[in-house]
This record gives sequence, C-alpha cells and structure tokens, in this order.
Amino acid sequence: MFKRFSTLLVLTLLAIGVTTPAAAWEEVFIYGSDGEFIIHDPLYEMCADDPEDCVPPEDGYDYLPGGTGGEIGAGDSTEGLGWFSATLIYTALSDTEAELSVTVSNLSAPENGGYITGFALNNPELCRDAKSKAIGCIERVTAAPGFPEGFQVLGGNNPFNQIKAPPYGNFDFGAALGGNFLGGGGPVKGVSTELGKDFEEFRFYLTGTDMHLLDEFAFVEAFSSTKKKNTPNFFVVRFKGFNDGGSDKVAGAQMWLGE
Repeated sequence: MFKRFSTLLVLTLLAIGVTTPAAAWEEVFIYGSDGEFIIHDPLYEMCADDPEDCVPPEDGYDYLPGGTGGEIGAGDSTEGLGWFSATLIYTALSDTEAELSVTVSNLSAPENGGYITGFALNNPELCRDAKSKAIGCIERVTAAPGFPEGFQVLGGNNPFNQIKAPPYGNFDFGAALGGNFLGGGGPVKGVSTELGKDFEEFRFYLTGTDMHLLDEFAFVEAFSSTKKKNTPNFFVVRFKGFNDGGSDKVAGAQMWLGE
C-alpha cells in the first residue's frame, strides 16, 4: 500500500457547529491580482497581546479549527449572477500518483436558479525540467469512479493552458458538461440551486512527477495564463441556465485559513 500524504482544504462559506477555542483561529483574505496575493489578517492585531482571550469577530461566519485548512468563496464575476463555494482534498499516493477531490456548491439566488456547468483550476509549477525551468507537476488527469453524470475531464492528457475562461485567462484542467467549459449544451445536468442537488463531488486521478510536493494550497497559488488586460486567477466556475436567461463566470477570490 502506498504511503498516503493527506491534507484538507475546506472551501465552504458556512462551517456549522465549530467549538474550537478562539485562539486557534486566524482569518485571512487572499486576493489574486496580477499573480500576487494581498493578505489581510484582521485578527492578528486583536490576538497579538492576549491570544487566549481573543474572540473572532461576529460577522456571520464560523471558522475552521487551526491545522485543518481554510475556505474559498466566490469573488469577481462577469455578470454578477452566480455564487459558489468549493472544497479541495488532495492526497498524494506516491511520488507519481495522487487524488484530488473537488466539491462545488451552488450558492446562487434560488429565485433566479442557474446551474454550475463547469470549473477549472491550474497545474502547480513546483517541478523542474532538464533545464531547471519551473513546470507543472501534473502530467495527466483522469476521472475517478463516480464522476458526476454528463461531466467530462478537461485538459486530461495535456493539463497546460487548455481551458479558455475569458476574462480570467487560460486554465490547465477541470471538468465541464459535455467536456466544453463555455458551451456544453443544456445545463440541467449541472449543479443546481435545488436543495439536495446543490453540490457535487468530482474526484480526479492525477499522475506526474514529485506529486508528494503538492497540497491544496499549491493549487490556490497556481494562477491562470492571461493577457495584460486580464486578471489571472486560481479557480473559476461556469454558470448557465439562469431563469433570466443569463450565464456567468465567477472566479475564486477569498480564503480563510486555520493557523
């Protein structure tokens, strides 16, 4: 049996029933702008003098306990219609094999409906080629058993700049209805806003080089390839089939991390 290296990154907007002491929490917002992170930590100054007595702000969120990961939510949107959360779980099975689970939830306004019909992310460039140039570690992406019906892997055999998601650039791999991020036909097999059908788990098998070097945060730090006028990002979700006839592309923008 392979030695398993497993870590957890929970990307949900509401974590319910957390009772961990406040000193274990840290709130961090990370914004992608021209490939750089701008980090805002409002709890740092509050907890610096007496962390044992520090209480997180009452802003409507519960926080994940330290050491377990963090949260990503929706950010910039082309049309302002869609909203999502997502969960990443990365498990390295060996130096050459790994599994990545991505669970997406549709948090769009139920009165306007809409379906998540695809999403994309990037290949972390933590490996080096023969000339010591940084390259993506993942060489092939395939669907694991139980992949949601109607969805196909994108960028599977060549996970490098395969997915066009303007204005957020070209992404490396992901999943979409009919294997088409922008199109894909009818949206009704997508992730809806209906209770019980508002989330799906996508499990990917990954093969490549030095897979043990990766974790969930490596994917958050891997940005899309863009032209000068566009803003790179680490995650993008495609929405179609809103009741008003609209569609949307929504980028990931914020993250809460446990210490």
